[in-house]
Amino acid sequence: MKFSVVDGVIIWGCFILSFALLMYAAPNRPGAGRKIPRTPLTRRIALAIAGLAGSTALAGTMTYGTFRGPWMWVIGASPVLLGLWWIFRAFQQKSWMQRWAGRTGMVLDKDRPGRPSFGLLSARGHAVRFDDPAGSFDLAVEADSAGHRVLGIQFRRGMDASTESAENLTKVEQTDSRQFMVQLACPVVPALVLDPVQMRELLPGESRWATVTDDTRIAMETFNAPVPPLPLKTVERQDWAQEFRVRFEVRTENEEFAMAVLTPQVQHLVANDGWLRLRRFGCHFGTLWVTGKGRLTEANMRAGVQSLARLAAAIPPEVWRAFAPAPDAERFLTRIRQQAQGFPPPTASQPTPPTTQQPTPPTTQPGPPPAWGPPPHGTWGPPPQGAWGAQAPSAGQYPRGWRPMPPGTHQQPPNGPHQPPPRHG
Repeated sequence: MKFSVVDGVIIWGCFILSFALLMYAAPNRPGAGRKIPRTPLTRRIALAIAGLAGSTALAGTMTYGTFRGPWMWVIGASPVLLGLWWIFRAFQQKSWMQRWAGRTGMVLDKDRPGRPSFGLLSARGHAVRFDDPAGSFDLAVEADSAGHRVLGIQFRRGMDASTESAENLTKVEQTDSRQFMVQLACPVVPALVLDPVQMRELLPGESRWATVTDDTRIAMETFNAPVPPLPLKTVERQDWAQEFRVRFEVRTENEEFAMAVLTPQVQHLVANDGWLRLRRFGCHFGTLWVTGKGRLTEANMRAGVQSLARLAAAIPPEVWRAFAPAPDAERFLTRIRQQAQGFPPPTASQPTPPTTQQPTPPTTQPGPPPAWGPPPHGTWGPPPQGAWGAQAPSAGQYPRGWRPMPPGTHQQPPNGPHQPPPRHG
C-alpha cells in the first residue's frame, strides 16, 4: 500500500505536542530559577490536549505501522534489532573483560561464580567487604594494571545475595538500577568518602564552577551509590582551597587521616579531575574506589583505574606509613614508585645516561671519510662534522654537475667516490 508522508507528520507531531504540553503542566520545582506562569485551569486544559494528542499518535502508529508500508517493517524489525543489539553488547563486554583479565586475573559472572580476592561489594546500598555473605554483584573482572591490582564490578541497586533473581524488583529497577564500581587495592586505612556537591547559590566574589550538565551528571552518578556501613563524620576546613571546598563534601572515620590525605596537591588533583569530580569516591577496607551509573564498560574501567592511580600517587608516602601496617605500606609505595618510573623497571642491561666528562678521541683512528666517498660501514646520513672542512660548501662550491642533497641522505657518485657524474644533454 502507498505510504503518505502526511501520516508520519501527524504521528510525530502529536507525540511532540503531547510531550510539550506535559512539560508545561508539570508543577514548578522549589528553588527553580525561572518559573512558567500557569493556573490550575490552564494545567487541566494542557493535560487534556496532551492526552488526546498522545492517543492520536499511538493509534496512528499502530494502524499505519501494522497494516501500511514502511511502518509495518519498522515495527516488525524493531524487536529483532533490539535483541541483536543486546546480544552484541553482552558479547562485547565479555570480550574486553577477558582481555583485561589475561593470565593473572579472572572474570566472574553467573556462568563463572566466585568471589574477588579483595575490594568491596554492594549489599542494599552499603559497601561491604568482598568476603561478606551479604555482598553481591552481577559480574566482575579482577586484573593487574600498571603494577596495581584492580577490580571492576557491576551490580544492581537494591539487591543483595539473598535476591536470587530480578523478579523481586520492579520493571524500572530492573532496567535502570545498574551501577559499577572501579577499585584499586591499597593498604587498610580509615574510611574516607568524598561526595561531589551540586550547584548552589553564589557567594560574593565567587564564580560559577559547574553547569547544568554537571549538575545532572552528579545527580545520576551519585544517586543511591553505596557507602561504607560506618558512622562517618563530616569535615569542613576553611583553609582548604576554594575550588575543592565548593565541589566536595568530605566524610571520614578519622578526621586526622582526612586532614593528612587532603593536601593542596590532592585537592587540586581531585577538583580538576574530569572523572572523580562527578562521582562518589574514597577509600575503605583496603581499596580505593569510585562508583558510577550504568554498565561496566572498558572506557569506564580504564578511566577509573587511571584516576585512582593518580590519586594514590598524589597522597604523601608519610600518610600511608602512618595509618597503614608497615609491610603493606612499603609494598604499596614500591608499586607507586615503579608506576611513576614506567614499566618494566630499569635494569642493568639498559643503557646508562651519558656522563658529563668529554671523551678524548683516540689517536689511532683514521680521519674523517672523504667528502664524496661512501659513508662508513653501519652509518647513514650526511657526512660527519669536518668532512667539508671548516664548514659545509655553499651552493657555488659543489663540484660541477652535483646538487645539494637534503639532510639525512647520501648519494654515491656513479663514476667513483672522487669523480663527478657525467652531464647529460
